[in-house]
Amino acid sequence: MKKLKGFTLIEIMVTSLLVGFLGLGSIFMVSNSTTVLNASSKQAFANGNIQSIMRDISTDIKGGIILTTTSNKNLIITYDDGTKVEWYFDKSKLYRIDSSGTAREILFHGAKDIIVDGDFTPDLSGKYYSAKINMNMTLNDGKDFKVSNITNTYFCRLQVAGFI
Repeated sequence: MKKLKGFTLIEIMVTSLLVGFLGLGSIFMVSNSTTVLNASSKQAFANGNIQSIMRDISTDIKGGIILTTTSNKNLIITYDDGTKVEWYFDKSKLYRIDSSGTAREILFHGAKDIIVDGDFTPDLSGKYYSAKINMNMTLNDGKDFKVSNITNTYFCRLQVAGFI
């Protein structure tokens, strides 16, 4: 009698099941890694946007000598030549009015819809004017990603008793 060569049905089924489980695991791993990558990208965009804006605001503050506000949603910076710059939050957007009175919306990158909100808290503590800036940003490209309570404090030049 001749011995047949090949695989039994049981061997083929067990191998197919193992390959199927490995394939499903690979699909799950790739799917999960893209979700993590997307969240990391949103975090990087949000942090980059906020750091860039905080740097721009701090440059204006550091050049100013007096900080005032009419509400916690705006910050008016007065320079030693009397010119003023204003930053303000309005309707989930951030704006800057330059010394010529031209207002421009600050544009952010990283998602279809970006909501930004925050507040300014100017203070005269000791010899320095300072402003505490708090920002919240939500990036939305189908799913909201929120970065909350990013806070920094910046100081002006000396203004008191002829130090300028």
